[in-house]
Amino acid sequence: MSRAQVNVISITLIVILSIVLVGTGYLWIKPLIEKKQDTLKVEKLLSDFSQENLDSLPRKIEHVAKTQAEVSFTISSDGIWRLYPSSYVGLENNSIEFFTFSKAITGKISVGMWKSFVEGVTCPPSKGRIGEIPYVVCVRADTFADGYNVTYKIIFRELEGVTRGSKINLEKWTAISPETSTSRDIKIKRGDIYSRFLDTKTLIITEVKFSLV
Repeated sequence: MSRAQVNVISITLIVILSIVLVGTGYLWIKPLIEKKQDTLKVEKLLSDFSQENLDSLPRKIEHVAKTQAEVSFTISSDGIWRLYPSSYVGLENNSIEFFTFSKAITGKISVGMWKSFVEGVTCPPSKGRIGEIPYVVCVRADTFADGYNVTYKIIFRELEGVTRGSKINLEKWTAISPETSTSRDIKIKRGDIYSRFLDTKTLIITEVKFSLV
């Protein structure tokens, strides 16, 4: 075998070895990159539902209820919306949730159980007092495949006073509006405001309607 042939074989082996090493390194580092990206995604979604963020979904719902504004909201990640109107029979009654898959979570999210992000309030919440926050944000993660199914939920509760109470009722935009959607965008508007006399108290109800476009 000539020296030239030896050099060609050596170069070929070096190229093959380099390709194998690069491929192996990519397969090793890819999961780490994905977990880092998903950790950032989870943090951003927590901000989308945070009471401290003025542009978060719960704050926008409150704004609509108080001002009769019509607003839109765009979630920061792909996932599935589920609206449970006030007429829904079940524990999810009067709530809206966002469901997504992530390969990583943060210590702020519990696995297998709901965690409230409103201090002193449980998930699901009991009635509050007039002047308190009218909702509670609940988050949980459930293990699935090589990651987690993460659910972010906003539940609106009744606030009680001595002679009156108040409540924000979540409703569909129209009777035929969908209750689930994979769109990142939703629209929100205020509906009717009316009162009900319950026992010795008057309950003021404000409707907030959703279009999962």
